[in-house]
Amino acid sequence: MHAAPKIFGIGLSRTGTTSLSLALELLGFRAIHCPSDPVTRMEIVSQLDRGNERLSLSILEHADALTDTPVCCTYQALDRAYPGSKFILTVRDEEAWVRSCVAYWTAGRARPVRRQARRLKLNARHVAARLSRHDSALPFPLYVERINRAIFGVPRPTAERFRHARQAYEAAALEHFSARAEDLLVIDICAGEGWDILCPFLGVAVPDVPFPAANRLVHHSQPA
Repeated sequence: MHAAPKIFGIGLSRTGTTSLSLALELLGFRAIHCPSDPVTRMEIVSQLDRGNERLSLSILEHADALTDTPVCCTYQALDRAYPGSKFILTVRDEEAWVRSCVAYWTAGRARPVRRQARRLKLNARHVAARLSRHDSALPFPLYVERINRAIFGVPRPTAERFRHARQAYEAAALEHFSARAEDLLVIDICAGEGWDILCPFLGVAVPDVPFPAANRLVHHSQPA
C-alpha cells in the first residue's frame, strides 16, 4: 500500500525555505521546516548511510509538508516512498545566496554546532553503531554535519564549495523531474514570486493575505 502524497520543499537553505513553510501553513497544510526531532534524525542519517531506495519518515504520519536540507539530501528516496507528491524547488540569485550562506555559517549559529561536534568526536562508524542500537538521541550537530556532507561534500563548506554544490544539486533535481514537470515547481521567493505560481501548482485558492517573508536580512532585504 502506497503512502499518501505529500509536499516536499527541496530548495537549499537560505532560498526562502522558511517563507515557503509559512506559506504552506497559511494554505492549510501541516508543514515542518527543517525536521530535526530525534526520530527523524535517526531515520534521515540511516537512509544516508545505507542508501535505501525508499525513505518513509515517521513524522509524515502527522505532517503534510517538509522543507529544507533534511529533505534536500533525501528527496529521491522520499519521491519513491510517497508517489504522487509535489516538490517545490526554491531558488535564489546565486551570489546573494552564497553570501547569505557564508554569513550564516560563520555567525553565532554555526559556532556552537562546530564546538559540540568537535567535543563529540563521532565518526561514521560511531553513527552506525548508535543507529544499530536504535539510539534515537543522535546529536543535532552531528545530524547537521552529516546532511552537509551529503549535499556539499564537507561538513563546513566554503563559498566556492557552496557555489559548485548548489549548481550540481539543482541540475540533478531538474533532471530527476525532467519527465514529470507537473510534480516540480521552481520558485524564486526572494525575487518576489509567491501565491500566483504556488497556489495553481498545489491546486488551491489564493489566500487574501500577503505572501510571508521570513528571516528578512538587513543587508539584502530578502527572505530566507
